[in-house]
Amino acid sequence: TEPTVLIGSSMVNTSVSIHGGSNGSVSASANGGTPAYTYGWNTGANSAVVTGLTAGSYTVTITDANGCSTTASSTVTEPTVLTSSTTVISNVDCNGNANGSANASANGAVSPYTYYWSTGSTSTSITGLIAGSYDVTITDANGATATNSVSITEPTVLIGSSMVNTSVSIHGGSNGS
Repeated sequence: TEPTVLIGSSMVNTSVSIHGGSNGSVSASANGGTPAYTYGWNTGANSAVVTGLTAGSYTVTITDANGCSTTASSTVTEPTVLTSSTTVISNVDCNGNANGSANASANGAVSPYTYYWSTGSTSTSITGLIAGSYDVTITDANGATATNSVSITEPTVLIGSSMVNTSVSIHGGSNGS
C-alpha cells in the first residue's frame, strides 16, 4: 500500500499582547503522510511549537518519515501602540484656590484602559486641583503602559496697591481724597 499524502498542516498562532513585545507563538501540526514528523522553521527552531515571537510572518517546513514535505506560513500580529494625552479642563481661578481640573485619554493597544493619577485617583478626570504638575499612568488590558502629565496653573497673588491720600484742608471740610 501507498502511504497517505502529507497534505500540509494546520497552524495556530497567538498574537503578541503588547506592541513591540515578544510573547507570540505559532503551533503547527501535520495532516497525512507517515509519522514521525520533523519541523524546520524560518527562525531556526525545529519543534512543532515556537514561542517568544515578535510580530511577523513565520514559515515551517514539515517533513514526514518518508521524506515528503510541505510548507505552511502564519502571521503573528500585535496591537497598535498605546498612546495617551492629557488636557487641562480648567486652571485655578484665583491664587491659592483648589478648583483646577484635568482629563486623560488613551488610544490604541487593547481596551479597556485603567488610569492612575499621582493624586491616587483612578478616573479619567481629576478635579479639586491646586496649581502644580500631575502625572497619569494609563494601562491597557494587556499591561501596556503610557505615562503623561499635565500642569495646572494659577494667577499671581492679588496684592493691594499703595495708597496716597490727601487730608482735608479745613476742619469739617470735604476735600480729602
